[in-house]
Amino acid sequence: MEINGNPFLAFLVYFILGIYTLSLLLILLYSLTQLNMLRYFLKYQKRIVIPETKEPENGWPKVTVQLPLYNELYVVERLLKCITALDYPQDKLQIQVLDDSTDESFVLTQKLVSAYQEKGIPIELLHRTNRDGFKAGALKEGLKTLHE
Repeated sequence: MEINGNPFLAFLVYFILGIYTLSLLLILLYSLTQLNMLRYFLKYQKRIVIPETKEPENGWPKVTVQLPLYNELYVVERLLKCITALDYPQDKLQIQVLDDSTDESFVLTQKLVSAYQEKGIPIELLHRTNRDGFKAGALKEGLKTLHE
C-alpha cells in the first residue's frame, strides 16, 4: 500500500498505529492490575481488627517521645498536631521537641509548644546552638533531661 505514491508514509502510518495499539494494550493491562489490587483491598480490609487497649496489670510505662527538628518550617505544625493527639496517659508521657533550627521555624515551634503546654500537654522544647552530631546529637542531648 502506498499513500500518495509514497511507501514511506504507509510504513509510518502503520508504525504509529502499532505504537498506539501497543499503548492501549499496556493501559488496559495496567487498569486490570489496579482493579485486581482494589479487589484484594476490599476483600481483606474487613479482616483488620483494631484490638481494644486496656491498661496493663502493672500500669502504663513512662514514655518519652523525642522529635529532632532542623529548619522544618513546613513540617513542625503537622508533626506537633499528630504527636500531641496520642492517646496515652498524660502523667506517663513526655514529649521533647529537640529543635536546632536557625531559621524562622524556631519561632513557630516556640509558639506551638507554648500553646500545647497551656493545654496541659507534657511537651517541652530544647534548643541547641551547637549542632554537634546533628539530629543524633540532639537526641543524645535530650536523653540527659529525661524525667524519671
